[in-house]
Amino acid sequence: MLINNPLSSVDLWEAGRNKLDLCYSTDGKLWQTIMHLENEPEGEFSYLVLFKQTTVLFIVPTPATEVKLNMLF
Repeated sequence: MLINNPLSSVDLWEAGRNKLDLCYSTDGKLWQTIMHLENEPEGEFSYLVLFKQTTVLFIVPTPATEVKLNMLF
């Protein structure tokens, strides 16, 4: 599992931190977007924490918001 700011190679880094995606890979090479966690017109979501406890995935991005997702796997 990976949480990232989904930017194309031509996007400016500063212009893309307002988006946040949850991705999954079985091989670590090809990643599939599972869901869009944030898609705001402005803001910054970076330096986050991702951890799993039993069947719940906890995602704590900045600004400090907590998202609980039931594991689909």
